[in-house]
Amino acid sequence: MIETSFNVFLWLVVLLSLSFVLNNLWKKILSGKKYYVFLIPGIMIHELSHALACRLVGAKIDEINLFSQQGGHVKYRSPKLPILGDMFIGFAPILGGIGVLLFFSWLFGLQITTIQELPSFIMANWLNWQFWIFIYLIISIIICLAPSKQDIKNALGGILVIFILGIIFHKLGFFPQFLGIILNQYLGNVLTLSAIFGFLAIIFTLPIYFFRKNANISII
Repeated sequence: MIETSFNVFLWLVVLLSLSFVLNNLWKKILSGKKYYVFLIPGIMIHELSHALACRLVGAKIDEINLFSQQGGHVKYRSPKLPILGDMFIGFAPILGGIGVLLFFSWLFGLQITTIQELPSFIMANWLNWQFWIFIYLIISIIICLAPSKQDIKNALGGILVIFILGIIFHKLGFFPQFLGIILNQYLGNVLTLSAIFGFLAIIFTLPIYFFRKNANISII
């Protein structure tokens, strides 16, 4: 069980690292308002995921802004579910973004399961218009997956509680079987697939970045 939890954590770290890398690359490719316009799908999914999580844990929403100069925000009051509620709200965009990516991969029939399949996957689909829409959505959504500093701050209490409970359960030799199934068969597989999407986004971003850097031009 510890190994399974570590694998899930590892793939989550990989996915969020790809998010930060893509974010930095595209900030150098685009600038100002163009950058946030490019990210509209990702920003909407990020903020709406926060909003849905607020509803689920009983936090009253005071304001939703999807198109601010900072990319959007959701202002909410303390959730009825203490500590864990803030954690769920803070990390909801990861679940929401991954869910949307999986939906579009199914909708467009663009199925991929391993990194080794990437070259053949690209060659088989690069002439399809759905593929390029999917690439754009992958880049936009994964850039917006990573939680903000405020999201992390709000979630720290819940993370600490889960960490302590995990240690206690491990020491007692008790770990619910259903939780192991969720971690291994579902969450682990979903995070792995999402990381593959992230690598796909990097593959298509790097040539644009180097072209922009070497040509010293702005993309409008």
